[in-house]
Amino acid sequence: MRWVRFLDWFNRKCKGLCVRLGPHPKHRLTDGWHCWYLKHLALHDVVLDYGCGSGRHADVAETVADYVARYDHETRRMASSCRLPEQWSGYTAILLLDVLQLVPDRPALLKKLYDMLTENGRLFIALPYADTTWRRRLRASGLDGHYEAGAVKNYTLSEMDGELYRAGFRVIHFEPTVYDTPWAGLIDLIGQVCWPLYHVLMRWKRRRVMANWSESTGFRLVCVKSS
Repeated sequence: MRWVRFLDWFNRKCKGLCVRLGPHPKHRLTDGWHCWYLKHLALHDVVLDYGCGSGRHADVAETVADYVARYDHETRRMASSCRLPEQWSGYTAILLLDVLQLVPDRPALLKKLYDMLTENGRLFIALPYADTTWRRRLRASGLDGHYEAGAVKNYTLSEMDGELYRAGFRVIHFEPTVYDTPWAGLIDLIGQVCWPLYHVLMRWKRRRVMANWSESTGFRLVCVKSS
């Protein structure tokens, strides 16, 4: 399995170099695929982007929703926009995008977000998927298999559904992300130097995953707070 180890090393090196060159090229994507949650938001929504990071998703959500708050899970800082004051409850929608897999006590976080939502409030969540062909090859070679440094969890579909159900959420929408490939780091690096080619490659990853959802890097779910 030396070739698997080499590809994993090469992929991570490319990803690291991509980060050093500036903001990730995926943040330049503003279409309906990348900003998938927009079609589920409305003007009246009170939104919290939990684990907002650079705030890119919150910026996009503000193009639709009347009020968007941001919470950075790492710095534990809260910021709000538009008219309403900072608050810790009463949200009709919470974005939890690529965050849950980094949190050791995931049930406690999901319970906290459940309490922050209004009745029938929605949780928009993006999670990494553990059972692609490439992830299985990495694990078979004794490698980590996580998509990013610091991650503590990659999910199977049953684990996604189980954690959310136990926290009181019901999944009402489910879709794949992009095709999982060992060349993902190289594709990201290309995005820093040749945007048109990166855009072509991202469209290819989308077409591939729609033909085979089991090879998706992760899944996007819309969950409703059950009574």
